[in-house]
Amino acid sequence: MDAIDAVLPLTKRDFPRAEILLRSLERFFDGLKTVRILVPRKHQAEAESLCFPTRFAVEILPEQQVAPELDDFPRVRGWYKQQLLKLAVYEHVQSPFYLTLDADVVATRKVSPRDLVVEGRARSYVIASDEHSDWYRGTQRLLGTPLVRTGLLHAVTPAVLAREGVAALAVEMQRRIEARHWSQGWSGIKQQWARFRGHRSWRAYLLAGLPWTEYALYYSFLELEGIYERYHREESVCIYDIERSLWKEDAARFDDSWDPSPLFVGEGPPFFAVLQSNTRIPAANIAKCLAPYL
Repeated sequence: MDAIDAVLPLTKRDFPRAEILLRSLERFFDGLKTVRILVPRKHQAEAESLCFPTRFAVEILPEQQVAPELDDFPRVRGWYKQQLLKLAVYEHVQSPFYLTLDADVVATRKVSPRDLVVEGRARSYVIASDEHSDWYRGTQRLLGTPLVRTGLLHAVTPAVLAREGVAALAVEMQRRIEARHWSQGWSGIKQQWARFRGHRSWRAYLLAGLPWTEYALYYSFLELEGIYERYHREESVCIYDIERSLWKEDAARFDDSWDPSPLFVGEGPPFFAVLQSNTRIPAANIAKCLAPYL
């Protein structure tokens, strides 16, 4: 595969970090076709400030264009809203696979679509872990059936999703709402109420069925359908640097002397790092440390 699209959901406070990400993609990513930035409609014009000359196209879309139902679910915000957007955007993506991004991701090494999708299947990284078992319990409640695998954790953003795989998930969710096949527990009650109020799209079904997480849902659904290996190949190395990324618990050790150079040495994978925004480290400090490499 020679070209791939990417999706980047943002809120206004994410803009400074998003600029760092976009500059890193310009520096390291060959074959990136279009980055679709999804923002609340009220911030669409301000998001234009993120556009600068790049080798890839940047398309800024109001998130309501991707998921119109968001206006009818005002309590769904932040992380939960972005989860839906990363799935719903498949209808706007043109490449067979697409890369999901957050503002706190940074490209750190040369990368191309051929590095992310190998012989027609996207890299996938899975570890044995119960750390986020609640993600999978939420998925099981939503799907209403035992999962093929438990006691594991799929890698999160940045991730590469198969457009056909997400489409299959959307079709199944649409079938469920039309057949009145509700999720287990309180989620099912909310789904019934949403349908009674006239919300009959697969996106509304998922919004009413929260809590769930996009990757636990996507990968678990593919496994239940027996099509996981059609789209993904499990690898021993994640596409982002788990060990050297800056996670929330690393905030206390960060200062201006932080040395990010190990992230940029050698060839990938890993191709990216996550510098979590919940560390509360100012974007300007991150940009200063990364400037010599970008």
